[in-house]
Amino acid sequence: MRNYLVLPVVLTGVLLTQQACAGQAVPAGSTSGLGAATPVTAPAARAAESSAAQAQPAGRAAKAPAQSATRAAKGPGAAAGGVLSGTRQVFILPKNNEATVAVDASMRAGLSDDFGNRALFVFTPEGDRYSIKTAKLRVGNKPTNETYCLAVKSRKVVATSCDSADDNQLFYVLKSGTNSGKPTYVIRTKDYVFLRVATPTSNLSATKIEEGTADAGADFLLPDRGKATLPALD
Repeated sequence: MRNYLVLPVVLTGVLLTQQACAGQAVPAGSTSGLGAATPVTAPAARAAESSAAQAQPAGRAAKAPAQSATRAAKGPGAAAGGVLSGTRQVFILPKNNEATVAVDASMRAGLSDDFGNRALFVFTPEGDRYSIKTAKLRVGNKPTNETYCLAVKSRKVVATSCDSADDNQLFYVLKSGTNSGKPTYVIRTKDYVFLRVATPTSNLSATKIEEGTADAGADFLLPDRGKATLPALD
């Protein structure tokens, strides 16, 4: 009889001990037992997720300078179909002047009231600068011959054989403002020699204007006169 009474008591004690262990709280910061994995792993996982989320915008931001560099390399206004894209022929009109830039019989570029073929030009991107090619005027006046390029020579602007390695034929074309809602541009070499119309000659000249000084007479409009017909585009 005594053996039957002892066994239930022992089993009851074992069950109570297991329940007490299962319900025991693990002190904060404890490094013992399985419960210690919960407060350590969860913040680590959240930190990892946070780092991954922060890495995504950083990756996108890192691409922005490269994209900006690409746009700069193409030159301002070189968007497809624009007047500086190399695919359009334009007039070069001095701001507040009724004349236009044209190439005369002596191959000098100056102001003229002739808005014909000699006054049409194509701004062709060359890295971050442009060559200014004659749109209709050809060597020997043959439509399939080479075009001429504007160049700065001894404070004059002339039309000569194109040479993309000649800095005197490569121009920065920078937007300077607007005139009657139309964009205006300044055109200069890397040495700050500007195409300019100013007194006393009141004609087109190439004038060195130091950075930060007044550049009156150096603003031009570039109205679009249709698709360019350079030999390479025919």
